[in-house]
Amino acid sequence: MVAYKTLLVPTDFSHYTQIALDHARALAQAFSACVVLLHVIPEESRELLFRTAADGHLEDAETVFQNMIEASQLQLERFLADMEEARVKRLVLVGHPVLEIVKLARSEGADLIVIPTHGRTGVSHVLFGSVAEKVIRKAPCPVLVVRASGSREPQGT
Repeated sequence: MVAYKTLLVPTDFSHYTQIALDHARALAQAFSACVVLLHVIPEESRELLFRTAADGHLEDAETVFQNMIEASQLQLERFLADMEEARVKRLVLVGHPVLEIVKLARSEGADLIVIPTHGRTGVSHVLFGSVAEKVIRKAPCPVLVVRASGSREPQGT
């Protein structure tokens, strides 16, 4: 029987994350596994802030970026507030989401990546691609892709 010790759950803070977390929680409980919840702030966000900062306002751009990191950390806290602290690790990284997810899966020794998907199709999928799809191709471990009951949009929006 497969035993999971470390589950990696990347999040973009969308509605779909909660659904993936429900699956990760169930697996973590069943296997007494640790959950690593990860949010990656794209490096492009930082670059854009600094490129668009007016002369003499680079400190303001850095402050805004640090606020983004802190807000992300608080959001991660909310997602897993009900889990035992010893079994949860929350990380905010800056970089390319796919590369950071794969790199962290290796460094943390993840046994499974539980990743939500938006279920984009057609032109949207071609233009934006799928982080989940790219992670599947590069991951050092199995990947569980979770989609919201076949719907493309969260209920009630």
